[in-house]
Amino acid sequence: MLNQAKHLKCPKPEGAFYVYPSVAGAIGKSTPSGKVIETDEDFVTALLEQEGVAVVHGSAFGLGPNFRVSYATSLKQLEEACKKIQKFTAELVGEGRAVAAVRRGASQFTLPARPETRSGRRQLAPS
Repeated sequence: MLNQAKHLKCPKPEGAFYVYPSVAGAIGKSTPSGKVIETDEDFVTALLEQEGVAVVHGSAFGLGPNFRVSYATSLKQLEEACKKIQKFTAELVGEGRAVAAVRRGASQFTLPARPETRSGRRQLAPS
């Protein structure tokens, strides 16, 4: 169901109880209230505020611009959450950074940098 959500790409889960869908397609878009989605953290905050769906931004695990969603719950709750995520992403407006860059003739664009740990290295999972 998450791959049916506009601007998201969700990999097939590989044995864990969570998955990290990419929100790269939503970066640079705006919520109906005008808040610009600049990071995966902006995405999950707006999703919580607008739809009441709680997920964790992937940057917390060194995996931005993704978000972590656990599917260790009932199918009914998952379906309801996925429908709300689909609704939220369908309401995002504007061009994402990649599309805007192409329209401007830029050959490359950059997404916000992922935060570094205290040691200066990125982590895949919290210590």
